[in-house]
Amino acid sequence: MKVILFYILRIFFVKLELKGSPLIIEKRLIFRKTVLINRRDIVRVQTRRTLLLRLLHGKEVTIFTQNGKAVFYLSESEFPDFLPKSRNIGIKPRFPEILFGAFIDTRALAGIAVFAFTLRKIAKIFGGSYFDGIIRAIFTTAESLAKALEIAHIVFPKTAVFLAVFALLSWIFSFIRKILSLSRFEMSRKNGSVYVKSGLITLYENLLVPNTAAVISRKTLFSFVTKRAPIYFRDVMIFPCAGGKAREKILRSFFDIKIRSQTPAKSPLRAVFGHCALPMWSFFGFSAALLLLFITGNGSALITRTLLTAGIIISAYLFGLFFLFMKNAESSFSDDFLMISTRKGTALYSAFFPAGLASGTVFRQSVFQQLSGLCSVSVKLYEHKTCTARLIPFTSKLSLQLKILR
Repeated sequence: MKVILFYILRIFFVKLELKGSPLIIEKRLIFRKTVLINRRDIVRVQTRRTLLLRLLHGKEVTIFTQNGKAVFYLSESEFPDFLPKSRNIGIKPRFPEILFGAFIDTRALAGIAVFAFTLRKIAKIFGGSYFDGIIRAIFTTAESLAKALEIAHIVFPKTAVFLAVFALLSWIFSFIRKILSLSRFEMSRKNGSVYVKSGLITLYENLLVPNTAAVISRKTLFSFVTKRAPIYFRDVMIFPCAGGKAREKILRSFFDIKIRSQTPAKSPLRAVFGHCALPMWSFFGFSAALLLLFITGNGSALITRTLLTAGIIISAYLFGLFFLFMKNAESSFSDDFLMISTRKGTALYSAFFPAGLASGTVFRQSVFQQLSGLCSVSVKLYEHKTCTARLIPFTSKLSLQLKILR
């Protein structure tokens, strides 16, 4: 619908003035909406060409600023000077590195939403019979899996098995989509901006302005095993698989960030409860419930016993994972460079940025943290984002560094 109204029938519904400053984007349908964008406020420009747009010789353009974004359509022949342009290839990852990045970047919950949306689209386009056939195939697979688990004396409700199979298929579907979106990956730099191009079916081009955002490294358990992690900037993956040296090279060559060799601040062992309280209490709760089940003589309740056992295993896994992140979360504060690591969900995020991007620093220390000599430091960026180093030792050197940042 958008492609028809705002691209094919653009002369009736859209007015674009893209040569001067500000850029003017006006859309007229039922209401008239006009967007003014100053060029100096642009932080990212993305062009996206789906298979349909490629057949129509068009492209979708999204301009991002610190306060929002604007979307419009152009033809292949229209090329304003702010659009991403192909540059000399600076870095081109190998296919195994693209597989790695796709594996790390595939999220389970997002995959379920995308897979469900795709099934809904299939039902609308091809009819409900196709949708029913897919759901029936998933349910049949879930029933076969449930019977196989019963042979091993592991009993789960059929609904839970169906949801597990659906989640697994959703992840596989999203993983394949991510591989396609990262194919033919290229990265380069020109005139201070970073250019990223990728895609096989849908083509993506991003022009990133490195002025007020941090470079992010996202590590999962698989990243610690392989000692590799993808790198992001402004929510765009700029390299799918980077080790320590490759990461430093990218920071130095593309963002003018030089990592200083200094002792980082890390959470000590006494901070383990602050980092791992939730899985720790969950582990004890599930264990106590399972013990009570046997004490009361209900140990033969297979479904309850299986669920409690699964809770114990998941809690133990999360405790080990959070403990691993705690031991590897490194933060550095200096007068020209900051590195802040923090756990979010089941991944460890490390932010790298020049000290000049910090708009403020917040120091937190509760009564219990004062007794244990720990503190938390939050650094605010000009782009309305905050990076927090949790439960690190409070030292005189850290206090001096925070005063310099303020």
